[in-house]
Amino acid sequence: MRFPKVLALAVVASSFTIPMGNVTASADIVRVWCTSSQIHVTVGRFQGAAGTNFAPLIFTNSGTTCTLSGVPAVQPIADAVALRPVGPAAVSDSKGMMPSLHTLRKGGSVSALIGFGDTLNYTPATCKPATIGGIEVSLGNVVNRVVRLSGSVCTRVPSVHTRLITDGAKG
Repeated sequence: MRFPKVLALAVVASSFTIPMGNVTASADIVRVWCTSSQIHVTVGRFQGAAGTNFAPLIFTNSGTTCTLSGVPAVQPIADAVALRPVGPAAVSDSKGMMPSLHTLRKGGSVSALIGFGDTLNYTPATCKPATIGGIEVSLGNVVNRVVRLSGSVCTRVPSVHTRLITDGAKG
């Protein structure tokens, strides 16, 4: 009688994941999450489509092997020094989708597509466009990475969109 209870407990215990700061331990694997100090964030080449300019937001590992997952949080900012937010944060186009875990060796990259809606798609009263000098990016433990870029965003409605990260540097 005791054997099935012990076996059931072992099966239940092996499916738990225990987060411990920057490291996650489970019965099968120890995963180290990437940190800001080891991830370099850049923006790839923009291409326009249907009133939105898309580019890959590239996360490159410069340190030891680590893991990233999810949708990056992106906030347009006035400039890379003052970090004053301009307009709403980016909206995720991946709501309801299951994120994958991406393990990056040194030099490895993942990317997420970022889209900037053309402010001319909106009426000036709805959009109230403003110029930006960069974006502030966070993804998991990678927080507040600043990427310089110029452009225009709406300040009254979201005009920036992001998606789940994928393997490689193409978004």
